[in-house]
Amino acid sequence: MSTIKKGAIITTEIVDMDHKGDGIGRVGSTVVFIKGAVIGDKVKAVAKTTAAKKNYFTAELVEIEELSPLRKTQWEVCPHKAEGCGGCKLSELEYTAQADLKVKQLTETLKRIGRIEEPEVKSIIEADRIYNYRNKAVLSQDNGKVGFLAGRSNRVIDCETCQINADETMAVARAVRRYIAANPDAGKRIKQILVRLGEVDETGEREVQIGILDKAKTFDPIIELAEEIAEDVNLVSFYWAKDADKWRHVAGKTTINCRIGDKRYEVSPGAFFQINDEQVLKLYDKVKEYAGLTGEEVILDAYCGVGTIGLHLADKAKYIVGIEKVRAAILDANRNATINGVVNARYFVGTSESTLSQLYAGHRNDFELEKIDVAIVDPPRAGCAWPLIDTLVQRRVKKIIYVSCDPATLARDVAILQENGYTFKECTPVDMFPQCNNVETIALLSRK
Repeated sequence: MSTIKKGAIITTEIVDMDHKGDGIGRVGSTVVFIKGAVIGDKVKAVAKTTAAKKNYFTAELVEIEELSPLRKTQWEVCPHKAEGCGGCKLSELEYTAQADLKVKQLTETLKRIGRIEEPEVKSIIEADRIYNYRNKAVLSQDNGKVGFLAGRSNRVIDCETCQINADETMAVARAVRRYIAANPDAGKRIKQILVRLGEVDETGEREVQIGILDKAKTFDPIIELAEEIAEDVNLVSFYWAKDADKWRHVAGKTTINCRIGDKRYEVSPGAFFQINDEQVLKLYDKVKEYAGLTGEEVILDAYCGVGTIGLHLADKAKYIVGIEKVRAAILDANRNATINGVVNARYFVGTSESTLSQLYAGHRNDFELEKIDVAIVDPPRAGCAWPLIDTLVQRRVKKIIYVSCDPATLARDVAILQENGYTFKECTPVDMFPQCNNVETIALLSRK
């Protein structure tokens, strides 16, 4: 048993990193987690917790005695990293090392939680653009500080620049900062600023949609802020909410135009849309490849958002059935089908688990679902609801394509499906989030 006590000075070499981006070393047989250290660093740290009754402890980095060869040069690292910004957990690693780490962690998670002895994990689909790729951000604001939250904290880092967000997003941050400097009371009201970027319009600039979380009692200060932002970006859609996600349209269009491949989508502020315009096309093409469509298949698009996955596959399918609990997203999905000339898709509002059962029973708008050949599920980080998995199992759906942003919940659900008649065939990770510790994964499962 380790005798390491809180406050002890230790030295170690970092041999791995965890899912939060913290470095992992060893002192004897005891594991130590050190924030700010990366694979290959040789470090000195001070123990923050005791390891007397555990096989691990945490430590605070004191000094990097020898830099890892996998580290970026100093000028490549975001200046806000040192201030504690929690947005880019892997930003100090060279990009190839980031990609390798994500594949390693995904594989280990499928082994440990998914109980797959040797999971078939294909090469990660790397990003061509590793900086300034995000088309959406939520800026936080606190008395004139506009930026992102510090890691594991509610403290706002005042960010003048950002390596992963687009220039338009940071221009919005500067405009909000400028407005609050002239109107200090606004710094006490405004909490968050949703920024979503669309395609380039006839002005030659990207469309910008803004949602302000603001406790203002009247429209006047909201309109003033919109005018301030419009001086710096191509603002086409503006919303206001006193409470999160209860958006009220203020000015401009109700939706923003976004594009994936040859299809155009209209997106409301509360609807889900993938944040990486370039990588999402690669993601959806891989989904289409896994689906192996002949034109005779009925496809379930569960957790469908604004309909992007189903509409991407519609030309190769017999019929698309989409389900999403956010009403605004379903309105967008039906409109997007019309915009793109897709006539073999229908979308329903409700939770995927309850709505699918209702469709099989013929209880939704006289629509009765006879069968599903391919189920595509793209759930939030928490993973699939058990009743949805149960329905897919009971209906003996032949093929399931699981799109996941969390390896742990993916592995959990894969284990459940394997216990209920499915075989995990393979998965392909897609790097939608360069510099960050997240990874998107497409898993293929088939009925035994």
